[in-house]
Amino acid sequence: MSIKQEEYSFYYKVKNESARKRLGFKAGFFWCTAKKQSLALSRGELAMDAAGFDEADFARPVRVHFPVENDIPPEGVFDTKFCENREPGGEDGKTLTLIPGAASAVKSDETELADGAGTPAGENGIQESHNPPANPQLTVVATLPFRHRVLAQYIGDGEYLYHVDTGQKKEISCLEMDTQNT
Repeated sequence: MSIKQEEYSFYYKVKNESARKRLGFKAGFFWCTAKKQSLALSRGELAMDAAGFDEADFARPVRVHFPVENDIPPEGVFDTKFCENREPGGEDGKTLTLIPGAASAVKSDETELADGAGTPAGENGIQESHNPPANPQLTVVATLPFRHRVLAQYIGDGEYLYHVDTGQKKEISCLEMDTQNT
């Protein structure tokens, strides 16, 4: 006897003006996957408490339609930034819509404007440069599995590498999976 899990999303409006001024935002958003709405509501209260907010500062949560957006907060996290430019609206009053005049926080990486025309990135001949991070995440080679340590020596041109960065770890993984180059 298995009950299908469902995605629940809730809009928590700040109760009054004094709480809104004290907190610095007007609403919060929470979503999770649960079997029942009562479980989702209790998880929302726990997430609100974990984020450091008092449930007494908010009105009863309103269940809203699950938004399909790129900048949706992670599951199980009470988020206040998501509602800065959204409010319940639409024909049913339960769809989160952008507030008129508010810009979306999502920046489209798929297209870039060049010479006034929208073209997918890379089609206009401009190469995108990806700068490496200032502080690469290093992994100690001694903690790697034996196969990876041997391959680390191989990519180090025979010299023992004490640390490998993320790019080198990817190269090691590719070498490990390569069965044609024996």
